[in-house]
Amino acid sequence: MARLRERCPDDVGPLIETMDRQHAFIDGELEALAAGGRRWRASADATDRDTVAAVAECLLPALHEHLELEEERILPLIDRYMTEREWKATVEASLGKVPFARRLLMLGMALHGASEEQAQLLRAAVPAVVWHAGRPLGTRLYRTHRESLASAAGVQISDPRPLAHARAASAPRCSTPT
Repeated sequence: MARLRERCPDDVGPLIETMDRQHAFIDGELEALAAGGRRWRASADATDRDTVAAVAECLLPALHEHLELEEERILPLIDRYMTEREWKATVEASLGKVPFARRLLMLGMALHGASEEQAQLLRAAVPAVVWHAGRPLGTRLYRTHRESLASAAGVQISDPRPLAHARAASAPRCSTPT
């Protein structure tokens, strides 16, 4: 974001304020989710499970809103004001903070429900060895991860959409920053 602040401060300034508020909210919810998950693992109690589910259901709309803002407003600025090399360096620096197994899981998540065109864009973005080895591993990791989440939530996975859709009808109303 530093390069965008330098190159297009009028365009990116208000967005950064909004995204900073979203990051603070999301970080708090992720901490609550992690703490709730630890309690639930230790207790296997239905109340702890429901607390984790409620936090996740509040977190998902905030994440969706944040990612939508990035896609609709930030990515066009990145395309306009950053070189491909600068963007790749930014992405690599961010991914460098993520453990390898988590990156494979992220690849599996990205591929789940992706169109052929989206899958080809991902394929073009990663080294060939990562694609050929990581795609099947990531897909398997995500399937296992998704099945364990569904099992814990008591949800059947016959619906190819994300698990959030399976519980959307009972989702609580959450206030999220805008």
